[in-house]
Amino acid sequence: MLADGSTSPVDATPPANGFATNQSGSWYDPDTSGQGIEVSITPPANGSSGLLFGAWFTYDPSGASDDPRNQNWFTLQGDLSGTVAGEATVGIFSTLGGTLDATPATTTVPVGHATITFSGCQSAVVHYQFDDTSLAHAYRNLSGTLNFVKLGGCAE
Repeated sequence: MLADGSTSPVDATPPANGFATNQSGSWYDPDTSGQGIEVSITPPANGSSGLLFGAWFTYDPSGASDDPRNQNWFTLQGDLSGTVAGEATVGIFSTLGGTLDATPATTTVPVGHATITFSGCQSAVVHYQFDDTSLAHAYRNLSGTLNFVKLGGCAE
């Protein structure tokens, strides 16, 4: 709603390459409660290839979803050069270590890749594949698909 009380329709159709800032926000899969992804999209513009960054919070595949010791965070990140129709393949990274209010002492390693396909700004499909490496720990060779919806819809 605008300041004068009128409403303006939200364009749910993404640009030709499929990425827009209104896709940034909180995404979740209704079938996997308590898990999701925070996405930040910087669309390509002014000679920049654009950027997709996501903080993916999930649970250890062998653990109970209500056990905080089995929660895991990964980051998804990559540029949007060459993307078409809202599909991007980005790296999955694991970061371990660090202390609150101290000099960062972390290790970030690539552990797989994900292909994210946005359908406008309300739904997205993520196909993920973790690498065959011990760095992926319990996720080693794990693959699957998540069907995300955007929390709060397409507000600009």
